[in-house]
Amino acid sequence: MNPLHEALQGAPFSAWSVYSAVNLQGLNFARRPAKVGLVTAAKVIEEMDDLPPEEQAKVIQHAFELARHRQLSPGELGDLAERLAASSDPAEIIRLKSAMNRGFYGE
Repeated sequence: MNPLHEALQGAPFSAWSVYSAVNLQGLNFARRPAKVGLVTAAKVIEEMDDLPPEEQAKVIQHAFELARHRQLSPGELGDLAERLAASSDPAEIIRLKSAMNRGFYGE
């Protein structure tokens, strides 16, 4: 698997945050006029595959920065709460509480 795909796998950010993180001058989204809502994560990843590794690293770094500041949806917070309730591992409990706090308030 491509390192970019590995970094994006399961990452807590939307296709829009990845799309907005990409320097559009380096990508060819001009093939057809489209609204941002029509660009899928798969299309963004496909376009990012063509970037040089240094540019891919910048996109990944920016996407993770966006994710750090994003508040989680009620469903995402609920999923974390369920995992917290089911966990008996102290390290996992600390990690989940921290993720819930960041997800509720943002960083």
